[in-house]
Amino acid sequence: MKVLFVNPPVWYHQNIHYRLNRPLGGPILCTVLEKAGHQASFVDAEALQWNDIQVKRYIDRENPDVVATTALWHNREAVKELAVLAGDRQLIVGGPYARTNWPDLEPIYNSICLDEGELVINDMLTSQRMDYRSKLPSFDDIPIINYDLCFPADDWYIGNEPRLELPEMVSLWSRGCPHKCIFCSNPIFKGKPRVMSLDRIYEEMNVVKRRGIKTVFVYSDELIGLGPKYDKWLEEVCEKIAPLQLLYKTQGRCSERQQLSTFEAMYAAGFRVIMWGIESFSQKVLDNLRKGTTPEDIYHSLRLSKQAGIKNYGFFMVGGIDETEEDFQKTLLTAENMRKQGLLDHGQVSVMTAEPGSELWGLASKEGWLPEAPPARSHFEPYLNIPWASHEELLRRQGLLAEVITS
Repeated sequence: MKVLFVNPPVWYHQNIHYRLNRPLGGPILCTVLEKAGHQASFVDAEALQWNDIQVKRYIDRENPDVVATTALWHNREAVKELAVLAGDRQLIVGGPYARTNWPDLEPIYNSICLDEGELVINDMLTSQRMDYRSKLPSFDDIPIINYDLCFPADDWYIGNEPRLELPEMVSLWSRGCPHKCIFCSNPIFKGKPRVMSLDRIYEEMNVVKRRGIKTVFVYSDELIGLGPKYDKWLEEVCEKIAPLQLLYKTQGRCSERQQLSTFEAMYAAGFRVIMWGIESFSQKVLDNLRKGTTPEDIYHSLRLSKQAGIKNYGFFMVGGIDETEEDFQKTLLTAENMRKQGLLDHGQVSVMTAEPGSELWGLASKEGWLPEAPPARSHFEPYLNIPWASHEELLRRQGLLAEVITS
């Protein structure tokens, strides 16, 4: 069977082009299907900046039996449009938005994946069922992506900020997060983290190295900060991959339990940036967001990272539940001090957003905070009608904090 995975274009909905890095889901499932004897390919229509006419022309030229896609909050309208472009072909949908809000998509698809797709994608091609659930796949059984199935090529992408050397590629070394942030919209990846073996990671990084990739964005939920057992695993991974001399960046969770040895191992392996989910320096706001962290945790983690020679990139959020001006000023002044101390190198400021599947979405629905028509880029502009801060106030806070952490 011939299957075409499409990352649909969203730029004309959001007035911004996404050309940062190739998504992982479609290419992984393409490789699974190829190994099972199917003909599969992936096209990133968003990175190519195509419009609907170009997408339709490509689908018709390739003439697949099945069109598949990943439904996210930010591309939900584009997915619905893709269903029209696919015509009478079978349409398979997966992804966080599909899993958490699938009745909204029900009119457009033939089958939907409600869990991880690697173990069920073959069945979805031939079965008449509508919704599929799956056991969790062993991470080492997930094949290394056959990048030759993907269009465009590696060098088309410009990499995620903060950028190191290009070309850059994304890799996933673990799945799962035991934490309960109220704004998290992907509950499928909650729970005990599953990690890849050292040999499996080394094999993939060796493939990436041979392709001429310079930087790997390890896009794993909180690669560092999940506890001593996982930090020990990460240290062993770093020792294994260090001879490949690649550069890495990743995301981390601030924790008082972190040890300098882990950061030193990461630096020796080529890690140069960690992106920390800081959100706020107000303990009240952190608690309301269910972050499970403290300002002391943040200071501890960023100090150790800098001591090892790794740069710190902070993710901040304004408009957190019951965030007052006093709470915001605490975050603003602390961030400014951390910049002066050299602990914080750069960052990004978003606005608290509720997405389907998150605890925050349920709360916002109950309290009447949801607008009738959310903006396209709801993470970076005011969205919720919250009672503790107006949209104008949120924009002011966002601008002030952004100026401090990016100047």
